[in-house]
Amino acid sequence: LLIVFLVLLLAPSLSILLFETDKYSNLLIISVSQIPFNNVIVLSLLILRYERQNIKFTILLLFKVIITLFLILFFVLNLKKGIEGIFIARLIGGFISMSVVLIFMRKNFVLNFSKKILIKSIRYSLPLVPASIGSVLSANANRFFITTFLTISAVGIYAFSLKIASVMHMVYIAFIMAWGPFLFSKLKEKNHKRYFADILMVIAPPVFIFVIGLSLFAKEIVQLISPTEFEQSTLY
Repeated sequence: LLIVFLVLLLAPSLSILLFETDKYSNLLIISVSQIPFNNVIVLSLLILRYERQNIKFTILLLFKVIITLFLILFFVLNLKKGIEGIFIARLIGGFISMSVVLIFMRKNFVLNFSKKILIKSIRYSLPLVPASIGSVLSANANRFFITTFLTISAVGIYAFSLKIASVMHMVYIAFIMAWGPFLFSKLKEKNHKRYFADILMVIAPPVFIFVIGLSLFAKEIVQLISPTEFEQSTLY
């Protein structure tokens, strides 16, 4: 909430700093306003994953995706709001999804304060903060370098190639979501290292084959789903 408040306060200055114009300040405000809603949703879904409530987790996640997609289509196609419509739709979708999630998860939230739990949480999570920041920066900062040194069309080609490659990111996310609960459930077992070694040998070969296949047929995939202007994205 503190970070959200600071961004809301400094939105015009941040827009000028990042984009050399203040016309994107409204988009920054709408975008950052999603953070509290998304944090509650992520925390709640995380609890369901670790408690292995798979059906409830799937239903809530699908609801979030469907309601957000519906709102984006409504704002972009019906109301003709363009990019701003996408941000507004995601904000409204986040609020609706959070409300529904809280109804399902209301018994998991308590108002009691525990200093002991807070200290344990900080000890666990604080070392992860630099890695998380670095991950976000490495994934998104490159766009600013591209717009600085290259043309807007280059950004389009880069973004398109990234979308195709994101198929692998979906596989990665699916694995990570299943891996976390499994990892912590096995850590106390004596032979847990053997489990992890065996899983690596099961996961690595098919992923490697999939990546090679995607690389070999990249040109055909691009030609199938895009106009000729994006053929250069095959290389990336």
